[in-house]
Amino acid sequence: DELWINTAETTKKIPMTHIRNIVDETIEGHEGYSIVGFQTGTTENSIIWIYWCPSQYVKSIRREILSDN
Repeated sequence: DELWINTAETTKKIPMTHIRNIVDETIEGHEGYSIVGFQTGTTENSIIWIYWCPSQYVKSIRREILSDN
């Protein structure tokens, strides 16, 4: 399984087994949305940030990718 991240220029395909952690923060003033970070390495520099993710999906994304509850 892979996580696909699309931009206007490219599509990045990340194997789910390479994602070590998922962090999220609610966007201030827009509580229904979050910033979600997918950590693929051992440092904070390896986090790929996704903005404007609906907050109600964050728990499901984390569970699907990390297989935790």
